[in-house]
Amino acid sequence: MKRIAAAALIALVACSASAITFKDSTDPAKAPPAAEKKSGPAVTGAVPGEWTMDFDAAKKVAAEKKIPLFLNFTGSDWCGWCKLMDRNVFGKPEWQAYAKENLMLVWIDFPSDKTLVPEQFVARNQALQREYGVRGYPTYIILESDGTTKLGQLGASQEATPESFILEVRKLELNRPDEIEKWLDKTELEEMKAIEKAKAEAEAAGEKIGETYNKSLQKAYEANRKAEAEVKRASAEAKAEAEKTAAETKKAFDELLEKARAEMKPVRDSIEASEKKLNALFEKALKAREAAK
Repeated sequence: MKRIAAAALIALVACSASAITFKDSTDPAKAPPAAEKKSGPAVTGAVPGEWTMDFDAAKKVAAEKKIPLFLNFTGSDWCGWCKLMDRNVFGKPEWQAYAKENLMLVWIDFPSDKTLVPEQFVARNQALQREYGVRGYPTYIILESDGTTKLGQLGASQEATPESFILEVRKLELNRPDEIEKWLDKTELEEMKAIEKAKAEAEAAGEKIGETYNKSLQKAYEANRKAEAEVKRASAEAKAEAEKTAAETKKAFDELLEKARAEMKPVRDSIEASEKKLNALFEKALKAREAAK
């Protein structure tokens, strides 16, 4: 009998900007590796739209060109989510064309293979990790062109596309003080506040569901693991009974998982609906901002 995959355990609940979702058997760490790059990030110098480890050079160019810095905290040779974003977003021509005109890309790597990061950047990377409170990979920090002011922070998403991720980055441009108020009228701003409140309430509900189910799911999963182990150890006479117990524990886990997903679905749907409404308002503001340039 096939053991329940550990990823199906549902460390539940990603209360992200895009949605709340269970992590199921689709594990990005097991996804095919990102397409091999022709060359790695630059070690010295910086050019808009191209990855560099040289943060100081990137800050200098950002200040000259008045464009933001995009800091990619990654584990390039081991992190499944990092590889997923490399493959689905950063490796695509749509992202590359946008970044070339709009971003300084800084590669801040924490690989298993220590030869991938020159010695002069190791302590610097660790200092940046502490400065920005990075606790997981990938984490994307977007800074103003001054190299200091933080516009916002983003993470990975299994559903991310170049277009959706570019929109998330562009939305952060509106985080500047009083910026969005310039491009939306009073009614639209009030609508945005109401949507954001509804989204926050749905995310809180999702977290509560996660707290309710995570312990019981963990317990059910461990029971199945134990039962599967007993199948391997069982004598020929006891094997049929052990297999029956393993099947029962797997069924119990699956039923609990489906119950949790059913309770999560309206929460996720609510968050997705809020995201669509917010994105429409952000896109309107961004278009008005572009038209005024």
